[in-house]
Amino acid sequence: MDLAADEMGIDRIEIRRRNFIAPEAMPFKSASGSAYDSGDFANLLDRRSAPPTGRAMRRASGRARPSKLRGLGLGSYLEVTRPRQGDGRLRFEETAASP
Repeated sequence: MDLAADEMGIDRIEIRRRNFIAPEAMPFKSASGSAYDSGDFANLLDRRSAPPTGRAMRRASGRARPSKLRGLGLGSYLEVTRPRQGDGRLRFEETAASP
């Protein structure tokens, strides 16, 4: 993503924002068969990432003090809270009755 952003001359966070599934596209079924029922991923990214001006300022201060060099780490993931239909299993086992 960072290489594509550099080649396109856009911000590295902006390219990610553009590639998220939009809330109005929900529910969304991906090519792999996964279904997304809700989410506002771009809004979450905006709330969690530092403003570009703040990043630039911290980067500049880090260059002035190499022992305090800073970078930007960015990651996004989806947590599966329910397996796709047919993937889950439920098993019952006998246990001794409690006294």
